[in-house]
Amino acid sequence: MLGRLWRSARPPAPRSPRELLLALRAYDKSKGLDEFLSRFDFTGVTPHQVYYSVLGRLPESAQFAQERPGYEPLAHYRAEILGTEFQSKLVPYVVNAFPEKKRLFFVHVPKCAGSDLAAHLRHQYGNAYFSLFDQTPAQLLPLSRLSQLQALVTGLAAKDTVAVSGHLRLDLMFNERLTRFGDVIFSVVRDPLEISISMVNFVLTHLLSEHSRQNPGIVEWLEMLGLGSVDTQLTTEQTRQMALRLLRDPKIVLPNHLCHFLGRGDVASTIDLCAATHIELTTVSRYEVWLKQRWDVAQSLHANESRKYLHLTDLSEDDRAYLYDITREDRLLYEKIDRVLTRTGRASLFGAELADA
Repeated sequence: MLGRLWRSARPPAPRSPRELLLALRAYDKSKGLDEFLSRFDFTGVTPHQVYYSVLGRLPESAQFAQERPGYEPLAHYRAEILGTEFQSKLVPYVVNAFPEKKRLFFVHVPKCAGSDLAAHLRHQYGNAYFSLFDQTPAQLLPLSRLSQLQALVTGLAAKDTVAVSGHLRLDLMFNERLTRFGDVIFSVVRDPLEISISMVNFVLTHLLSEHSRQNPGIVEWLEMLGLGSVDTQLTTEQTRQMALRLLRDPKIVLPNHLCHFLGRGDVASTIDLCAATHIELTTVSRYEVWLKQRWDVAQSLHANESRKYLHLTDLSEDDRAYLYDITREDRLLYEKIDRVLTRTGRASLFGAELADA
């Protein structure tokens, strides 16, 4: 009898993304997910409720909508929270659950001073800042995401803006209709050849770290590259050869890096998307000035800098030809951005200015 009374006193399981996120304010990472879910009454919960509250959508077919014999809603709820779909779509999930909040998006193009700017945003927005690096191998564990969400939702109570940064592709944000009139979206770009060299140095810095084997992200890199291990005590020539190997690996140095994150792989689509989303763009060379003008920050922190293992001067003619080939669209885009900013004398521009240039 007492057991029935205790169960009936529990609140019903969340029925929407907003209800789940608000409930996560009480999540205690020291007690874990099972303890958190045990606080709710799952009596009568259907697959439709689980799908909608955890994934923000209804089941995709009758196969997933049916309650089969032995169906356990609590186990289903737990599985979806820890599943790939929930973990990979947290940005639209969060911002759509709080439509009254203004949205600030920093499209962090890798190796374009993004870690530095993210540090300033984290300082300014506190717990209302949500960082999601979904394009790097250093993925956060699912339960770590819950702690991050717990802090975010708690912080949002005192803020009118949710600030999001991460390796988010602009076309996906546009297709998901995440940006609205009045929201703020910006990015920092860099000379494409410098991006490629910086990416190689970034990966090498981590691969050759004496602590690299303790980092699950580095282990994932090694597997992706087909390397069982890397000797952290390489000679100068061995390091150079490793760097040149990374340079030629499209999984490390992405062809047309800028157009991948800001467009659909080519300069024309990138200019279209930049204009449509009204994104603000600056360059690494103008970053310090923009940081002061836009955010009233005196100077950058130079966060996440890597060792300079590889330089452009180290490349052979063949290496340079390869690099020029895979950055052709990016170079057209960057040259246009740089040309407009040089002409206007400003530290940043908005997407429509590229369409008019």
